Amino acid sequence: MTAAGEITGQDRSMLHLEEMVLNMGPQHPSTHGVLRLVLHLDGEMLISVDPVLGYLHRGFEKLAENRTYLQYLAMISRLDYLSGIFMEWSYVRSVEALMDIEVPKRAEYIRVIIGELNRIISHHVAIGDFMLNLGAVTPFFWVFRDREDVMDMLEMVTGQRMMYNFMRIGGVRWDLPDAFEADCRKFLKEHPAKIDDYEKLITDNEIFLARTLGMGIIKPYDALDYGRSGPHARPPGAAGDLPPPAGDPARPAVAPEAAPGEVPPHPVQAPGAPRRRRRIHHVLEIAQVGAEMADDEQTERERCRENRRRECREEQRDGRDQNETDEEEANRVRQE
Repeated sequence: MTAAGEITGQDRSMLHLEEMVLNMGPQHPSTHGVLRLVLHLDGEMLISVDPVLGYLHRGFEKLAENRTYLQYLAMISRLDYLSGIFMEWSYVRSVEALMDIEVPKRAEYIRVIIGELNRIISHHVAIGDFMLNLGAVTPFFWVFRDREDVMDMLEMVTGQRMMYNFMRIGGVRWDLPDAFEADCRKFLKEHPAKIDDYEKLITDNEIFLARTLGMGIIKPYDALDYGRSGPHARPPGAAGDLPPPAGDPARPAVAPEAAPGEVPPHPVQAPGAPRRRRRIHHVLEIAQVGAEMADDEQTERERCRENRRRECREEQRDGRDQNETDEEEANRVRQE
């Protein structure tokens, strides 16, 4: 043993240290109960870690076996409680494709607006939790403060702050309330300044850069092997999941994209924020036109319905008159 108290040479071999295998999780609170880590230790030295996934199977497929398509909708938001609208949207679009159902344009516009708002608050959580894991508390409080504004709007429309149950096969549960448009436009006007605050606090921060740049490098072939997609696959250059160009038959026929002229993203910034706001602006304008068209269509439907009711009343009156005539004729024949 050295003067510093370290065990070396023959003394170390005499202690006969063995590798220890230790379970960490899956109940570990910081992993939400979904991850088990098998740790291989040499004393207090970590030799290797074997992650074990798959502890969050909640039996959703089994629950669907004794429910109708509509009844199962209430379960869908819980698949991803941060992006519940998109879980519902993908489900109803699948059912609509199977049943060859055409969704009204206004319902598609509402889906896009609510979906993009839901995506923004999902990004809020991603930024806040990521920075909290890096040791920064302030960004976490900032993004959750701003997230409340969007959740208030989603609650106004759907009645819920997280588990929305808003999508319906063939449309949405109900139309946008009257106060929604003003609140949404107010948020879209104020939110860019909040993004600037995030940039000032995070993007060029020395500690943030030291703990992120050059970390977790993944090769393109590893990205493919791991099944990474979207923003996780694009940095290594392995992405093939970008949406098809406009006009491509494979592109979903939903509300149009935002106007051209995207803002170039910062190398560390999430590039979607300006695009999401611009798309919501664009769809709000179209939805306003759609509302006017829907009002005209509603008026026409009510007029047709009223005409049909009048025709039914006339048919009933004619039928009663005919019955009375037949009875009078029958009475006359009996008297003769």
